[in-house]
Amino acid sequence: MNILIELQQNGAKYSPKFISGGKEPKFFILVMELLGENLKKLHQRCSTTTPSTWSRVGIQCLYVVKEMHDFGYVHLDLKPGNFAMGPVDSGVNSRVLFVLDFGISQKFTKKRNGELEFKTTQKTAALKGTPIYASLNAHAHLELGRCDDISSLLYMMAEFVKPLPWDSIDDLDEISKLKSSQKLKDLFKNDAFDAVETMIKNCSTFSFPDYELVYTTFRGVFEKSGGQWIDPYDWESPQMPSYKRWRELAEKQKFPWENHEEMLIFLRKDPFDALLKKYKEKEALTTTITQAKDTVPTPTQSKEEKGKKKPVKKKSKKKKSEMTIETMVTCEEQMTPLHVVRKMSRRKVSAPKKKGKAAGK
Repeated sequence: MNILIELQQNGAKYSPKFISGGKEPKFFILVMELLGENLKKLHQRCSTTTPSTWSRVGIQCLYVVKEMHDFGYVHLDLKPGNFAMGPVDSGVNSRVLFVLDFGISQKFTKKRNGELEFKTTQKTAALKGTPIYASLNAHAHLELGRCDDISSLLYMMAEFVKPLPWDSIDDLDEISKLKSSQKLKDLFKNDAFDAVETMIKNCSTFSFPDYELVYTTFRGVFEKSGGQWIDPYDWESPQMPSYKRWRELAEKQKFPWENHEEMLIFLRKDPFDALLKKYKEKEALTTTITQAKDTVPTPTQSKEEKGKKKPVKKKSKKKKSEMTIETMVTCEEQMTPLHVVRKMSRRKVSAPKKKGKAAGK
């Protein structure tokens, strides 16, 4: 609820308007603008979806998601059911997509000592989002960022081309394995998506996704289809009253995603560019310090460099009485006088009786 309010206050155009809300002991209450049908229901009306339709839908969804990201939020649960057409009676917006359901969405920036910095998402034991559309990072319970939303959007759009290979599987590990083995170019039946997949794999938590690459790939599909922005979608017909009313209004204006140059400017802009540079510098410094610590020779290594020293044998600590007797025996064999033995042992010991000449002495 708070995210929806903040998006509205910041001027977000493609999220439902907040009307009222509150909290009861066991649940929250949220009253918001009533939107049209969601993409899941609209897609179910079609036996197949043409490239003209799904590419236009993909471009619109990308624009809406980028707008949300620019306000500092990641959705974390993008799927067809969370995109809906505008209110039926909203005129030109009745065929414009809106994003909704911010139940697990998070802000990825925070202020510390008056300065803005990146905020890590909370790690949880459970997978965040809807398994069929969740990113591989979500399956691995890693920190999630903007690129993970783009990954979910791509799975969502690939489903418009053909059913996803894992859509009837419940086991999360099996879904993750299938996602790891499947290429985007195979899901979309288009080699152009190979570059998009590489971009996603190279993203880190706070990376700025290459929205432009995703857009130009969708746009390439749209241009090849020969369609027009004003054409009806696959679930519509030119004779539908709602479509006819919309067309009359839409012919008088262009939406931002229909203007190629405006789209490029919008998609290239990163409001958190300075923050990302600062983060990368800090990360690079941390890496340098860690590497420096790893290369500093340990005391053992420095000795090895100077040459190995022979280990010094420690003298065994023998009892004084034992040392005295051993000394006496050794001295006796060498015919050492007893007074010398006593002096060496530093202890008065009564000499044992000797046989022979030594005893006579």
